Amino acid sequence: MSTARPHIDAQSNAYISPRSQGAGLMNLASAIKSSVTIEGTNRIASINLRNLSSNTVTVEGTLKNYGQTSQSFSYYAYLTTDSVEDGKTLLRPQALANTKKCQENHHSTSR
Repeated sequence: MSTARPHIDAQSNAYISPRSQGAGLMNLASAIKSSVTIEGTNRIASINLRNLSSNTVTVEGTLKNYGQTSQSFSYYAYLTTDSVEDGKTLLRPQALANTKKCQENHHSTSR
């Protein structure tokens, strides 16, 4: 799951919700080569947001480095919601915001 690539909806050009796609498209080449994984607070390779009750989101996780060298990462988030037409929820994402347009966050992990 740490190396999966998210799907982008061709019609709306927004990332598809994990509720619809899961973790994303498996990238087996990256999974074999990667020495770093991420664990959510539940100690599995998954981060669950659940239902949000405010406009502030804190995502917690731990990077695990199984390699012999230190690694650095940049990360960002894309916020989407389900599109609604005529009072009906559609299985089409609508982009709301992303943190990449702001400042990229950086994290380093050492062995």
